[in-house]
Amino acid sequence: MELLKKASQQIERQQERLLEAYLADVIKLPELERKRGELSRKLEVIKIQSTQLQSKTVQRIELSQITDSIETFCAKIKPTLEQTNFDQKRQLIEWLIDRVIVSDNDVEIRYVVPTHPEGSHVPFCQLRSDYRVQF
Repeated sequence: MELLKKASQQIERQQERLLEAYLADVIKLPELERKRGELSRKLEVIKIQSTQLQSKTVQRIELSQITDSIETFCAKIKPTLEQTNFDQKRQLIEWLIDRVIVSDNDVEIRYVVPTHPEGSHVPFCQLRSDYRVQF
């Protein structure tokens, strides 16, 4: 991120020097316009890269938080699972399954697991899509 900021500042300085060269009559107008266009395109590429980098950073932070939340959920439920019988474990799995999608030879099982730090306090009926009211 810092490198992109420095590159952006360098291009802005080049634009200033280019204008100064034109005002000092070192270069002509067509040359100024061509070089300013090149610098503007470079600056736009840097801005796009910066936006993409910020977006990826936000995504990685969110993914890290989700991972931490899932690990917390697993740590909380593990001692309980060691004490449960097969039928109770089966019931828990049924609660965690949001939907099963069958298409051709593929079966996709979508689970619902609390991924928010407060997720373990949210009732499963609010996590599962088949319990949601559709308007």
